[in-house]
Amino acid sequence: MFLDILDRVTPILSYLLIVSGIILLGYYLIRINLVRGNKEKYNLISRYEKKIIWYASIFWLVALLIHPKQFVSDTIKMNGLLDFFITAILVLSLTFLIYYILKHYYPDFVNRRLNRLRYKPRISPKSGKPMKLLTEEEEDVYLDEGMQAEEDVFSVDYDVWIDEDTGYTQIEKYSGKYAIKQCPKCYYQTLKIEKEELLIAPTVQSSGELLKRYKCTYCGHTEKEIFNVAKLKKE
Repeated sequence: MFLDILDRVTPILSYLLIVSGIILLGYYLIRINLVRGNKEKYNLISRYEKKIIWYASIFWLVALLIHPKQFVSDTIKMNGLLDFFITAILVLSLTFLIYYILKHYYPDFVNRRLNRLRYKPRISPKSGKPMKLLTEEEEDVYLDEGMQAEEDVFSVDYDVWIDEDTGYTQIEKYSGKYAIKQCPKCYYQTLKIEKEELLIAPTVQSSGELLKRYKCTYCGHTEKEIFNVAKLKKE
């Protein structure tokens, strides 16, 4: 009885997973094409594209696992426990392959696309002409002290585009080399670790505690935070 119900449910669930993956990927592609600004496209691609591809792939792989007949010819018989294990091994192999590609090969591919979007000349809304991207030395005039402090600690990188005919400027914010916390006082990403102190050393039986002291390089705000340190492993 249970197997009969399972045979009727799994094809429907498989179709739903396939359709869900297609809808997820389709929605993302439509959204990317509807966005006009290069910076907005940059943000969407950098934040969501890898996740969307991964989630859609998982939907399709699970659909293959629970109902492999959807993906093979009717002339091929898919019955029995052995076929399930073969399918499971195939799905695990494909999962690992997709994960490996997304982790090791996808970043280079997407970074080239992001760089093209980032450095593609902006069009001035004032004159309709291409704008000029200022150099690091030239852009400091248009950045306040907090923005310059963020660039000094490499937490944020700013691009400044200027319309030389009208003087109109456009400032765009990008992630820097280092992930630095945002200061709760001045709201710039300039809160760096100043000192670390081990309060309680970890042992095999118990975890330890680590104290991190932060200081904002712009406004001078300080704070501290305690982190757990994992137990030591037995040799």
